Amino acid sequence: MPKIDPATFRQFHWFAVRTMPQREFVAETLLDKAGYCVFNPVEMVERRLNRYRKITEAQPRAMLTSMLLCGFEQSVPPWFTIFQIRPVVGVLGVDGGPIEIRHKAIERMLRLTGKLGDLRNSVVADPEPDPIIVGENALITGGPFDGFSGEVVACRNRRALLLLQLSHADILSGPIEVPVGMLSRVS
Repeated sequence: MPKIDPATFRQFHWFAVRTMPQREFVAETLLDKAGYCVFNPVEMVERRLNRYRKITEAQPRAMLTSMLLCGFEQSVPPWFTIFQIRPVVGVLGVDGGPIEIRHKAIERMLRLTGKLGDLRNSVVADPEPDPIIVGENALITGGPFDGFSGEVVACRNRRALLLLQLSHADILSGPIEVPVGMLSRVS
């Protein structure tokens, strides 16, 4: 599916749709075929093909367990028709009503996955960020360590290991793992 530009995803009202466990990809396909805008944030992980072989293979894994982000043009989605799709079991909400997810949160999720989404009917692609190189200093731009910088020790599967300098006394932390999308180079 092509990527979208920021103006397109802001036209939709976004909700977190709950799915059956480990059925995120099936629900994504069925909702897409039904004509809805669906975003399933995924990360690539190395997995063994079976327990008898040591060969690993990169496979997608849903970042949100049993959840999909679904965008609708109208503010009140057709919940009855959505719940008729077998893997869909509910919607994230409070006090019996669904909660609309803010556009800022959707944009942050899109940036965290390193793309601007797997939404249909889009034309603009997000440029790839500069690669983080081992040995360089990098600044963390999100999460609990926002604003900290450190040396990149290793980089694999869109994640980097950083040694953070915690104080001015040159005390280094143990390596922490950070998604590459939350790093920027320090020159």
